[in-house]
Amino acid sequence: MADVFEYIVVNNPDGVRNLAQAYGYQCDSFDDGMSVVQDVAMNHGDGGFQDVMNLHPDKEIILGLFSSKKTSKHCKLDGMLQPTNQASGGTSSTINTIPQNNSVSSHTNMLLAVGIVALIGIAIIIKN
Repeated sequence: MADVFEYIVVNNPDGVRNLAQAYGYQCDSFDDGMSVVQDVAMNHGDGGFQDVMNLHPDKEIILGLFSSKKTSKHCKLDGMLQPTNQASGGTSSTINTIPQNNSVSSHTNMLLAVGIVALIGIAIIIKN
């Protein structure tokens, strides 16, 4: 399964090359890009992590979900997510069904999207 760093490297190679140059790294291949993104995110403090997350191709969509003042009682991702206990006033959702389509890519994409949202959410919480 692809992780968020791989997703960034595959979908924003120009941004990764610019990041590498800004931090003094050489980036000539996919493996170089993976190394750069991981090292910058993990070893250059909050600024490095934020620089890497700013390269995320879906950043605006993800941030829009977390910065919205209006929250919905129901969150659905292609019919895959359904609301959980709302007694606490939260809007958390859980994966409740497995799609009938047994395609590995559809499972991977859905899990990747959930993972990305969780990672960006944690980053926003830590930043605040």
